[in-house]
Amino acid sequence: MKSFTTILFTIIISVAAVGQEFTDPGMFNNFIVNEQNKVTAKNLEYISFSVHSEDYAAITQKRNEVIAQIKSSYSAIEGISLENGDKMRQEALNVMSLYLETFQIDFPAAEALKKESESSYQAMEAYFAAQDKAEKKLSQATDRLNKAQEQLAKDFKMEIILEEGDTKTNNILKQINDVNDYTRKIYLINFKVSKENAAFWDAVDTRNTKGLDAKRNRVLEVASEAHGLLNTIPDFNGNIGYRESAKELIGFYKEMADDGYKAIVNVVKKEQADLTQADVEAYNAAITKYNTSVQGLTNKFNSANQRIMQENVPNMSGGGTIRRM
Repeated sequence: MKSFTTILFTIIISVAAVGQEFTDPGMFNNFIVNEQNKVTAKNLEYISFSVHSEDYAAITQKRNEVIAQIKSSYSAIEGISLENGDKMRQEALNVMSLYLETFQIDFPAAEALKKESESSYQAMEAYFAAQDKAEKKLSQATDRLNKAQEQLAKDFKMEIILEEGDTKTNNILKQINDVNDYTRKIYLINFKVSKENAAFWDAVDTRNTKGLDAKRNRVLEVASEAHGLLNTIPDFNGNIGYRESAKELIGFYKEMADDGYKAIVNVVKKEQADLTQADVEAYNAAITKYNTSVQGLTNKFNSANQRIMQENVPNMSGGGTIRRM
């Protein structure tokens, strides 16, 4: 969501009471804008908290606070009126209803998918798609109200001005959407490789020799493709850490699939009596290399993800509403 702009008019703006019948279209507009900004502030607080905290119960509570604000703002807007201004009021109510639907249905649905997202690449894609859908729904709803505001200004021959605070909020929301798009793209690339790698190790652990070398080749194939894709992705606001940590982790999977996993496949497929000392040493070396490297590289990738999000999503969880500058 993005915040709205105030309409420039010639008399002093005063705070309107709920249930008031407005005679000035500027005051009518700004009353609606003020309620929208309350929702925007709560939404920013929710987004920020979800990035800067791993307390999922608290994140849900933040979402519920957005819902409470939407309901409050809906009631406030429902109680005002302006002659020849009902179209904007009704559109504002429609938008608030869409916001409410998004936070009560779409985001919880995405959260439910998140619980299953680690099970497969397709499940992770579905989770991200649900998140994207919810976010775009909010943006589209906000655009509707922007158009209604523009029409109100046109009808009453008034000028829309963008204040500094509006610009700041719009920039924050755009940056959040941009960093989400960027990190999700890289995360999915890595996730696809990690799932193939996990499938290989599942087969090793269960001594499932059928298709084991094909699974090794699949890791090599997917890792090579992913590494190439990452080379086409630019930095994000100067941050190269997330992309490079993904390349490092995927490069490790590729290296193991191309070399060390061959030794592992060789030992798993052989009968115990047929193993040579060289087979055992190569196997142990591969296992040691994997165990001593993969967790550190995974942690580095996860830390880089947290860092890029924290760099680009301001910590507003305790700041209350956003004030105009």
